Amino acid sequence: MDIFFFYTLLLLVLSVVFLSFGFLISSIVKNQEMGQGVAFLLWLVLIAFLDIALIGLMLKSAIRETTIYTIALLNPIELFRIAAISLFDPNLAVIVPAAYFILDKFTPAMFIIYKFGYSIIISILCFLIGYYVFSKKDLV
Repeated sequence: MDIFFFYTLLLLVLSVVFLSFGFLISSIVKNQEMGQGVAFLLWLVLIAFLDIALIGLMLKSAIRETTIYTIALLNPIELFRIAAISLFDPNLAVIVPAAYFILDKFTPAMFIIYKFGYSIIISILCFLIGYYVFSKKDLV
């Protein structure tokens, strides 16, 4: 029962993050086509910075691994993926390259708390910025 609750909560938090991204994008852009393009581009960028692409970047360049993993930990989709895997496998044996870094910095419980806290902060910031932009543009 607990794991079902946490998975549901993870999905809810990720949905709120993308809802806040959508609200911010819709309050900034001028028309629907541009909004769809920006939202799709944001989604592609977030998907591109998943674990495999980041490890490939790390192997091909001289960027420090802590920088690469920091970028991964700032990506809401990557956070959701790692948090969902950590609920199922607390040792993160499935994602071995990133697991060592994450387990050095976080316990599994602390990582879940970080995921929820970071997602809530990102959502609130996007909602507040979107509301500020929308209230300045609103004619009424």
